[in-house]
Amino acid sequence: MKKNHKYEVWYYHALKKMFLVMRIFLFISLVCIMQSFALESYTQNSKISLSVKEMTLGDIMIRIEDQTKFRFAYNKTAIDVDKSYSVDIKNAEIKELLDKLFLNEDVKYAIIDRQIVLSTSKENSIFQQQKTISGKVTDNLGAGLPGVSVVLKGTTTGVITDMDGKYALSNVPENASLQFSFVGMKTQEIAVSGKATLNVKMEEENIGIEEVVAIGYGTVKKSDLTGSVASVKVSDFKNLPMLQVSDMLVGTVAGFYAKQSTSAAGGSSMEVRGPTSLSAGTTPLIVLDGVIFNGSISEINPNDIEKIDILKDASSAAVYGSKAASGVVLLTTLKGKKGKPTINFSSKIGMSEAASDFKPLDGEEYLKFRGEYLRSLSNYALPQNYFTRPDRLPDDVSIDAWQNYSSKPNADNTIEYLNRHKLQTTEVEQYLAGKSVDWYDMVVVPGLRQDYDLSISGGTDNITYYWSLGAVDNEGIIKGDAYSSIRSRINLDFKINNWLNVGINAQYSEQDQSAVKASLSRVYRVSPWSKPNNDDGTINLRPMGLVTAEHPLMEYNGTDSYRKANSFFSSIFAQLTLPYGITYKLSYQPSNSWTKSYRFYGDQNTVGIADHVGGYGTRGEYSNFKRCFRALNRTEGGIRT
Repeated sequence: MKKNHKYEVWYYHALKKMFLVMRIFLFISLVCIMQSFALESYTQNSKISLSVKEMTLGDIMIRIEDQTKFRFAYNKTAIDVDKSYSVDIKNAEIKELLDKLFLNEDVKYAIIDRQIVLSTSKENSIFQQQKTISGKVTDNLGAGLPGVSVVLKGTTTGVITDMDGKYALSNVPENASLQFSFVGMKTQEIAVSGKATLNVKMEEENIGIEEVVAIGYGTVKKSDLTGSVASVKVSDFKNLPMLQVSDMLVGTVAGFYAKQSTSAAGGSSMEVRGPTSLSAGTTPLIVLDGVIFNGSISEINPNDIEKIDILKDASSAAVYGSKAASGVVLLTTLKGKKGKPTINFSSKIGMSEAASDFKPLDGEEYLKFRGEYLRSLSNYALPQNYFTRPDRLPDDVSIDAWQNYSSKPNADNTIEYLNRHKLQTTEVEQYLAGKSVDWYDMVVVPGLRQDYDLSISGGTDNITYYWSLGAVDNEGIIKGDAYSSIRSRINLDFKINNWLNVGINAQYSEQDQSAVKASLSRVYRVSPWSKPNNDDGTINLRPMGLVTAEHPLMEYNGTDSYRKANSFFSSIFAQLTLPYGITYKLSYQPSNSWTKSYRFYGDQNTVGIADHVGGYGTRGEYSNFKRCFRALNRTEGGIRT
């Protein structure tokens, strides 16, 4: 019998390739394991020194984040970031610092990777009332499916199944529903209905091969692309006051989650398909003119954007790597076109104000609320009209009977009324003087918003150009909240000959983040019967006589701040057009960023007068310098980088 030598040669090469793939897989696995050990080592052994007195929790968290790679996560409605703390610790682990900082405080913490999650006992008690749901996700043959997305419906909370298709999701309400989704499978929604275990069998979703499109650093026709990419019409936003590119994406793309900021700087959070990691970041990758952009999206002028495309499915990771696990936002800026120079100038001026009235209680409402609260503390053992004003008693209750509610009543009915409410001395004095304070109107004010943009574009057969300059000067609705920036861009393209193009895409931004705004949260903690100013006209740091209730305008009046953030990002490229439909593009991407941050707390701030003579100041300067080379080889059949 004759041997088939061709088959033997093919079999030999197949085995050789298989062993090569196995070696590469083992190498990558070892690298991932080493990285995980290195990350754990950093978390356990990171040292920090911190010495502060009467500094707000928000500023303390900034100091910790500046010194370490930890980042804080918390519920703003539960954690009081304006509360002042004091701590003095040297060369300690992060756990020691947090234990000392929150000693005798109702603040709990959990360290997950490099994330420090803060919570309170109330939050924990709510979570304890919820369930942990676990189960296994399989295909139609019963095999476990790894990488299936399990999301709590109506939220961004979710997990990914492990290698065996198993999952566990905590803090799930009993009446909730879970959504199971996977590429190539039909999305399923299943009600929890009080169950602790949910096993799911996924069904395949038939997709014709002609519907699948691979897209990377290149472009395809809109008619040839469906499903995985969503496009945003930038022209729809040209006449709207957009401060950042992210403002354009709010409520425009299905599956794209964004929460718009109400600050003067604008902007919003961004998530594609919800959170894709429990501990790492979930912000999508930004690709600007075909180049991965590692800066802040606030550095990009929205008036320079021509087109926005969002890659929503997991296939984007095949082109951009693991950075694309949270989706990709492709930004294409305006380029010059052949023709005479075109000059465009636009200006937008407007006012901002609170959309709804959420004022705190006025003077009389405050006393009524305080009376009901104190009566509830007595388990309603006190008489119904114990906290009623003596001149507003019902007909069946005499003033003598009202006086006898107390064992030793004050002869002055008004003083007795105020004493029953356990007011501070300052509050009693202000009430007797008939002076109440509207803290809300003092802190929440209308803001002026200004946006100016100038651009010049044009070109010839061999050169096209685009240059823009934009300026923003905004005020927020909180007194002191302000933001200004100057952003400029230049795009040049030179056609040297039929096979060589060179050019540059560059942008510069300067952002003034020096604003020190008033504290809105303190508006709801300070009594309307307070004394806002001292006799000499200076602000009364503790207007109601309590250490825990500070003046809402304390930071605004008693803090000097200077913070400027500058950045420069560019892409210098050369593109060669070769025979047989091959295009080769080489780019060099230098980027710089530098920030100066100075802050001084004077004698009109409790931080400035706490154990300091002449005030207290901080100074920080940061700079970052990056270089990147990238080569792109594109043919008619595909793309390789």
